[in-house]
Amino acid sequence: MKHTKKLLFSSLTAIGIASLVGCAGSAGGNMASADEGDAVPWGATKGEFVEAMSAMEPVKISYQTVSAGPGPYGGPETFKEHVEEWSGGKIEVELVYSQAVSPFGEVVEAVADGRLDIGTEVPTYTPDKYPATNDLVSLTVTTPGSPYFGEMVSQAALLDLAWESEPLREEFESKGVDLLVPTEFGQAGALMCTDPITSLDSLRGKQIRVASEADRKIVEGFGATPVSFPSPELYDALARNVVDCGIGRPDQAIGFGTIEHAPNMIFGSERAFVRTPVTVVAGPTIQKLPLAARQLIFDTATVHSFINNNTSNMGYLADVFDRSSEYGGAIHVLERDAEDSLKESTNDLVEQFRSSEAIDGEAAAQAYETAFEEWSTIAVDKGYSDISDFEEFVATHKVNPVNVEGFANAVFEEIYLPHRPS
Repeated sequence: MKHTKKLLFSSLTAIGIASLVGCAGSAGGNMASADEGDAVPWGATKGEFVEAMSAMEPVKISYQTVSAGPGPYGGPETFKEHVEEWSGGKIEVELVYSQAVSPFGEVVEAVADGRLDIGTEVPTYTPDKYPATNDLVSLTVTTPGSPYFGEMVSQAALLDLAWESEPLREEFESKGVDLLVPTEFGQAGALMCTDPITSLDSLRGKQIRVASEADRKIVEGFGATPVSFPSPELYDALARNVVDCGIGRPDQAIGFGTIEHAPNMIFGSERAFVRTPVTVVAGPTIQKLPLAARQLIFDTATVHSFINNNTSNMGYLADVFDRSSEYGGAIHVLERDAEDSLKESTNDLVEQFRSSEAIDGEAAAQAYETAFEEWSTIAVDKGYSDISDFEEFVATHKVNPVNVEGFANAVFEEIYLPHRPS
């Protein structure tokens, strides 16, 4: 495989499954510690980690997640369990839900000043603070939404893009935090509506909750009115008929309960609605831990960010198919005129991105297109296939769930390993 430019990507080498099981992945950072302690090699066993931290003083760290509570597919809960067990009980993890310590838009500051030790930020809530990250959102509409293949591949390409982008990294690191996951883009969104609003005529004049400036442009292109507020408030807004729809993902429809009031999920067929990023950062307490502890936290953050993200995306998609009908809804795709409007809006977003002043938009757009093709080839070589029909995928996945570990091996080795504390 060849890259025409090292600007954003480098050569790929897959690692064996033993590394994934032993300690799957590492997210980056160059955290300094007053007492480095012993390093633990990549792919080390649980026993090696426990031994390396045997003399460490016990510590309790807080981790504010993006979710409202524990979900059915792990994620932060998996992170907590793994870190506590593999540290030999030396690290206790307190999970914080529902923005109990800090609202979105202020999480990075809460981590920097020590109110939180690890936090998940949603950069789209404060685009002025994170212009490079928010500009990158516009690229996510260029690949079609898909049940899993396109989502998995686009995540890999966007992660690589983010780690190689100095302006994006600087937006967070300049605030006194270290990056664990620079930008994890979730599954492509859908319109979550009270009624099956699929045509341009039915969309005009509707009130639609948006989560980013890119969402806003798409909604305005439909002739609808964008309304902005945090995602946890969408449930009440739908229940009180303040909005007709919200742009969101299947996991949000289930996790926030919005499917009860908006049981119609409407997807684009040729272009995707915006994929919204989250960023996971660590603060002073983590920075001062012994090296082995920091390595364990980085490695485990990668496990729950990539593998669990993709696994939960597929699980929630299947759940949405099952539960939509319970509340009188169904899964739909946009009609031709609305699809054309989405395509026009997303084309405008990409052209706007190419002239970005926060990031080298032209170079990034070209690199992302190339990377998406190359990661697609890797996925196919590893036995993954693209199933574009959502209903067909759900039926297949229920019988034979997709295991993303094979693809994740290459992602961990190429993207995260170079940033592992050492």
